[in-house]
Amino acid sequence: MPLRQVESDTGPNAMQLSGREFLYTPEARGLSVEAIRKIDELVDGVGLIRNQERVRWRDMTTLFDDLEKRPKTRQTFGPVVQGELRRRLALNRAGKGDTEPSGT
Repeated sequence: MPLRQVESDTGPNAMQLSGREFLYTPEARGLSVEAIRKIDELVDGVGLIRNQERVRWRDMTTLFDDLEKRPKTRQTFGPVVQGELRRRLALNRAGKGDTEPSGT
């Protein structure tokens, strides 16, 4: 998907994007290097379920849902990254436009 589509008002919601597409949106600005690596590697736009557990995610919505509901997903991303992603994606899902930390 071309970046100009993602940035336009008529483009898809950032939560509907694969990890790599999401990383080019304003919503990803300020993520840690480790969070960026995990998103790029594991949110591949296709998804994969192995032994009845998701090990790759189709889009950011699927990832957020699993981070909220599945302890195994939180383990996959680790305590620091999963916390960072849960906070950031919760803001995005709630429709809060500014995902930058305040006071910067």
